[in-house]
Amino acid sequence: MGKEARRLLYLCAVLLPMEGREVASGKKTIPLPEHAIRVGLKGTIKDAQETNLVIHAVGQLGNLCDRVQGNTDEGGAVKSQEEDDECKMECAMCLRKCGELWRVALLLCLCRNEGAGAQYAKLSERVG
Repeated sequence: MGKEARRLLYLCAVLLPMEGREVASGKKTIPLPEHAIRVGLKGTIKDAQETNLVIHAVGQLGNLCDRVQGNTDEGGAVKSQEEDDECKMECAMCLRKCGELWRVALLLCLCRNEGAGAQYAKLSERVG
């Protein structure tokens, strides 16, 4: 992971608890992480956009982990192949939307969600 990606990883990790919160900025509302970067840290618009992208992806990946866990029985077998295929497709689209930042989003998701590492391992076994 490069220096810029690592810097973004740390920035997103700090701002992740602010996910879903908004603040008034003039006549409109903006996400709190974006406001913190622009106003508090005097960061760039690119930093704000990339942070919003990664934080949104972390939420999506967390939801997908929950769905994969719910679609697996105690023995590890898939309950619904259709749901499994849908989860794989949504995961691929989410990571593709992140572009080169997909590693940052995935690392944050694994750190944020308890047990997500085991769920990811199960999903990667089915994909592989």
